[in-house]
Amino acid sequence: LPVDLTPTGPVARVTDGAVLVVDDNARVLQAVSQLVGALGYPVMTAASGREALGVFGEHHTQIGCVLLDLTMPDMDGLETMQALRAVDPKARIVLSSGYSEQSVRRRISGDGPTRFLQKPFVEDDLKAAIESAMRASSRETKLESRNRISPQRTQRTQRRIGEGRVGSCAVDRRAHV
Repeated sequence: LPVDLTPTGPVARVTDGAVLVVDDNARVLQAVSQLVGALGYPVMTAASGREALGVFGEHHTQIGCVLLDLTMPDMDGLETMQALRAVDPKARIVLSSGYSEQSVRRRISGDGPTRFLQKPFVEDDLKAAIESAMRASSRETKLESRNRISPQRTQRTQRRIGEGRVGSCAVDRRAHV
């Protein structure tokens, strides 16, 4: 998977760091990656949650923000978000969805994303979400959640990642009924 850390546009950014764009739709992945590059950010891409974990695990010190699609097969955005935070609890994540922010908030059982980006979005919305996430402290979240992830749950998730079982059990789906 080629990783190009050279900005393709203006370099006036809020902070250094690549944007990892994660989407299972190849057209969306390509279009959003081009937009992010045009904003001056180095871009990394992943076509699935599992691929995102691999890229993030290898490059998380270079990644300033993850732009993550909510609805993906195998490992959805919420599972991926939780697994990314198990690797780096300070991960800045912009969760993107065609569902409303309110609808998504009801599905989150732990720490929420740093920012939410409603699909479809325009370049200005994308820029604002990335810049806001890049500026955010590690604990600031736009989607406030009722429950915080306990240290025990984080340890369980990290153990599951190590065992390769994160896709099937990182999010308690019973809470989403």
